[in-house]
Amino acid sequence: MANIELAAPNRKKVWTAKRYDEYVRASGFKPFMGRDDNKVIHLRYELRNERGDQINIPLFARLRGEPKRGAQVIEGNEQGMANYHFPISIDWVGEGVAVSNADQFRTEIDLLEAGRAGLVSFMGAVTRNDIIDALNSKGGKKFGDATPAELNAWLAANGDRVLFGSNPGSMTQNFAAGVALLTADNDKLTAEIVRRARFSARNSTGRLIRPAVVEERAGMSGTGGALVECFVMFVGARSFYHLKHDPTLKEDLRHAMERGASNPLFQPDDLMIDNVVVREIPEISERCLIGGTPDVEPYFFCGAQAVGYAIGQDPKFTTGERDYGYIRSVAVRELRGIAKTLFNGVDHGLVTGYVAAPSL
Repeated sequence: MANIELAAPNRKKVWTAKRYDEYVRASGFKPFMGRDDNKVIHLRYELRNERGDQINIPLFARLRGEPKRGAQVIEGNEQGMANYHFPISIDWVGEGVAVSNADQFRTEIDLLEAGRAGLVSFMGAVTRNDIIDALNSKGGKKFGDATPAELNAWLAANGDRVLFGSNPGSMTQNFAAGVALLTADNDKLTAEIVRRARFSARNSTGRLIRPAVVEERAGMSGTGGALVECFVMFVGARSFYHLKHDPTLKEDLRHAMERGASNPLFQPDDLMIDNVVVREIPEISERCLIGGTPDVEPYFFCGAQAVGYAIGQDPKFTTGERDYGYIRSVAVRELRGIAKTLFNGVDHGLVTGYVAAPSL
């Protein structure tokens, strides 16, 4: 039986960091994560040891009103920078895989590599699903666990940041009634609905939703710099399909973008509509679909700090053995929590909308 040579701590640390980056990237949300409070998903690192500990995410709102001009005195007349600490509970998350035929491996890195593909894919899916569930939560509860009364309470608290379909006048105080208003003919996702969501985000009557900051990409109105303020809209596979087949959007893309293979009409990538990044997360259609006639699914129109991602301990990959060393295992665990941020029961950084999503 060959002995496994243990990797030097620094080498293993670098390997772990690369694998963590891989599975966060696999989630589909990585471009919108960061430690900056202008990111859609605000990462917060605080060293913790135990499950159930809490990490606070400081939330900031946009300033309102007019600046001080001319001889107007600033001192003593400052605006209060509305901020609030939102607590996120953290817990252990992890998985392991067993690898037989241990004679194949000479170093610990060899063994880690053998389990990498399965663990990276699995943990990427776990991270993605936890973010989707957080976005779809209602008042801090998973959507599937919320009672009709709790759904209605969430709707009442977020009346300025919830939309049903294409008609802005269709707002109701009853969640089930709002969903029932949607029709397959009139309420599939369109460019006009994206623009209505943008209007709602920019004109919310309560706590204002700040734009996020993302890397500039084709179709944005930036000035050539690396970062641009915008909103980000996460949609499911069905809604993304309907949006790409919206006649108005197709006509806009024909005339506003250059012809050829790079035109978004022929690409599976993000869409840009009025400086809104529309990102397809196919699993939204799987995890959030509300069955009916027609089926209905949500979209999540996000600004800064829509989601908090609290990390108590970075992922740690470990190896072990059993069956007298013949079977070796690779496992990963991290201590973290993911939640939609709330301010006094109100969704802090996003507009949630519901559209018809008939099967294709």
